[in-house]
Amino acid sequence: MKKPIFLICSERSGSNLIRSIMAAHSKVYAPMPMHLLQYIFAYDIEYRKHSTADYQYLVAHHIYQIINNQLGQMEVNFTREELQNAMFGKDFFSAFKFIYQDLSGGRRLFFKENLSYRFMDAILHHFPDVRFVIQVRDPRDFALSMVQRSTDIHNIMAATKVWRRDQTHAKRVLNNIPQRCHLIKYEDLLTHPRQTLRGLCNFLEMNYEEALLNFNQKTDALVASKRSKSWENLSKGILSDNQLKYRKAFSKREIKIIETIISDLITDFDYEREHQPQDSFIYKFIREFGDTPLQKYMAWFLPGHKKKKPYPEEMERRRALKALRLEIARERRSYSVQH
Repeated sequence: MKKPIFLICSERSGSNLIRSIMAAHSKVYAPMPMHLLQYIFAYDIEYRKHSTADYQYLVAHHIYQIINNQLGQMEVNFTREELQNAMFGKDFFSAFKFIYQDLSGGRRLFFKENLSYRFMDAILHHFPDVRFVIQVRDPRDFALSMVQRSTDIHNIMAATKVWRRDQTHAKRVLNNIPQRCHLIKYEDLLTHPRQTLRGLCNFLEMNYEEALLNFNQKTDALVASKRSKSWENLSKGILSDNQLKYRKAFSKREIKIIETIISDLITDFDYEREHQPQDSFIYKFIREFGDTPLQKYMAWFLPGHKKKKPYPEEMERRRALKALRLEIARERRSYSVQH
C-alpha cells in the first residue's frame, strides 16, 4: 500500500465531494467511508484485553458487520474467516491493509475517515509514506449547515466549537508535518476547481485528469447520490454557488459570535472577518465560557434556525448504525465471559 492518502475534513465541509472527485481518477481508489478507525481501532485497548485468537475473531467479525451495514456499498471478495486469518497477532492494521489491498486493485488509496487526526500516531507508524489532504470550509457556512442538517448540533455555538476543535487539530498536523500535507479551501474547490485539483494532483505526484471535473458522470457519484438524500448533489457536479449562504441566514450578531469563538483560527485559514474582534463584556464572556456547560444557557439568547426535515432513510441508517455500534460494544466487552 504505497503512499496512501488520508483526508482530514470536518463533516458538512465537502468531504463527500472531494472523495467522489478523487474516485474519478484512474489511478485512485476512493471508497465510501467505513470509519473503521473510529468504530474499531478507537477501542483497540478493549479488544487487546482478549486472547490473540479472540482479538482476531472479534475485530474481523465486527469489521465484517460494519461492511455489511454500509448501505450495501461494499462488495468484498473475502470472507470473515479469510480476514481473520490475514491478521498478525493483535494488529488491527494488518486487517485494515488486507481489506483495502483487496479492494483497491493496485490503485492508490484515498481514505475519508472521520476524525482521522485522532489516530495520527498510528497512521504515521503503519504508513510511513502517507500523505494528508486537509480540506476546510468557511466556519460561518459550516455553522449554518450544521444547525440546519445535523441531528446532534442545535445552535451556532455548538457548531462553531466543532469547527474550532477540528481545525485546531488540522493546523497542528499541518504545522508538524507540512511536507506531507496539502491544504484545500472548499470555496477554492467550488470557484476554481481545475486549478485547485491540478495543485492537489501535483502534490500527490499524479497526473491531473480532466475526468475529475466530470466526476458526477462516473458510477461512484451516481450510485452514491441515489443511496442517500444527503449525497444527492453529487450527481449535479461542482456547485459553485454553494458558499456565503450564511450572509442571508445569520444576523450580524450571530456572525460576530462565530468569529469571536473561532478567534485567530479564522485568519489562520485565510478567511476574512466581517467584524473586528469584539471587546464588549458579552463577547469576552463567550470567549471565556463558550466551552463550558454555560454554553447551552447562552444559546437560549440566540435566535433559532429552522432545521431542514431529516430524510427518513438517513434517520433509519443512523438508527441502524447506532444499534450496530451498541451491539459491537456489548460483544467487545462480554465476549471472553461468554466463551
